[in-house]
Amino acid sequence: MKPIAVRSSAVVQAPAGFVWDYLHVYANDLEWRSGLEKMAQTPPGPVRDGARVEETLRVLGRVVESVVEVADVREGRSFGGWPRVRRRTAAAR
Repeated sequence: MKPIAVRSSAVVQAPAGFVWDYLHVYANDLEWRSGLEKMAQTPPGPVRDGARVEETLRVLGRVVESVVEVADVREGRSFGGWPRVRRRTAAAR
């Protein structure tokens, strides 16, 4: 199956520090990420390099289960560079 890239963006009218405090805690993702059904981070708490995140996402009629490892955390600024550890996709029920 050919990969599909899905991206979205939003402009948030709030101080950068306030936004970082909210977004760098994966437990908050369930409140704002459309289609996200399940999210668990090990260890829990603020994002950090090496943390593992398991998620179940419903997108484009598919259920995608992923386990990713967080990398490239730049405190107060960004995080990402998530190499895929495991990804499984199935048709939505």
